[in-house]
Amino acid sequence: FVTAVDISSPLLSRAKERAMGVKNVKFLKADAQIYGFDANSYDRVISRFGVMFFDDPIAAFTNIAHSMKPGGKMVFAAWAALDKNPWFEVPLRAAGEILGYPPAPEPRAAGPMAFEDRDYVRDILQQAGWRDIEVIEETLSLTPQGHVSDIATFATRVGPGSRVIDAMNGTEADAARIEAIVADRFGIFDTGTGVRIPAVLNICRAVK
Repeated sequence: FVTAVDISSPLLSRAKERAMGVKNVKFLKADAQIYGFDANSYDRVISRFGVMFFDDPIAAFTNIAHSMKPGGKMVFAAWAALDKNPWFEVPLRAAGEILGYPPAPEPRAAGPMAFEDRDYVRDILQQAGWRDIEVIEETLSLTPQGHVSDIATFATRVGPGSRVIDAMNGTEADAARIEAIVADRFGIFDTGTGVRIPAVLNICRAVK
């Protein structure tokens, strides 16, 4: 049996749509950092680009470990460094060129790149009581669907670029200028049969 957990109602709704007809899944709107999961109940925990947003990752991974059976395994994917991920870097730089940059966030503040340092990830998991920790770097290509201009719009409206626009009170006209820059720079990733954006991830595995 699978328990799907997210703090976001829209994301849970989308997950329910995708799982239509699957009988062995339940959906839970909760903050995995603090939710009172039953102790020693789960065999596996999997996350894709979610755990970097914990406010207190040590507390969160301690709570998750509490819910796992002895020997239970965890695997998650997180983004590596910004300069290895043009999906985030290109919109961020474009927004900064048009609007300037807001004050830099605190180091390792919750966000997409919070787990870019593999040694940091190992350390917080050790403090949270996990063992046999492995964090490796994986290179792949993102395959967003659509024309490069549509992909540029999406990339600009989420992630670090969108936060610069919000923080600097950017207008719709500003956003359109930024999207045009992003589309131009993403053009090098258009293969003619689809856009392929290089990406680097940190894949973590650990055992309770």
